[in-house]
Amino acid sequence: MTVKEVLTLVLKNLSREDILSTSAFDTDSQTELSEEQQETIENLINCLNDTIFSIAYIYLPFKTTEEITVTNETFDYNELDKILIDIIKIKDESGVNIKFTTFPTFFRCKNGNHTITYTYSPQQVSALTDTLPMQEGKIGIRTLAVGTTSKFYLRRGMYQDANAWDLSFQRLMLIAQRPKHMPKITSRGWF
Repeated sequence: MTVKEVLTLVLKNLSREDILSTSAFDTDSQTELSEEQQETIENLINCLNDTIFSIAYIYLPFKTTEEITVTNETFDYNELDKILIDIIKIKDESGVNIKFTTFPTFFRCKNGNHTITYTYSPQQVSALTDTLPMQEGKIGIRTLAVGTTSKFYLRRGMYQDANAWDLSFQRLMLIAQRPKHMPKITSRGWF
């Protein structure tokens, strides 16, 4: 899923077919983006980044697992591959959860090779050809487009439109947060 795919839906939501008919979105077109259209696309990319961050921080945290080596009973967060939000668990080599204490820039635990599971902040996107840092299967293009449309209207001060799109975004996020298999409740009689 690329930025261009999401912004195509957003521009349809905003009724900006003038941007969709330019060479940035239509390969057969000879029309270049105007300065106002380029500024609109940059604003939409910023709104898309805001939507992705709100998903990662509020609705569906991005989780990853990584192998680390702790020395001097401390480990700096900057040594992780991704930008840390929260540590979920740390396991030692034998697979046993170990205790740890977090500090603003590092955490303390016993020395050795460990496996850390944590939530992270996704990378920002900046161009139409960038691939989105989304987890597969949970969030679709439509959900991102609705959230981006809401953020765009909010930045423009169009609060009623922003609220309407935000309600749709929240409903889509409730669906995404739902587990795949809902528990079955057995029917009961009045005996």
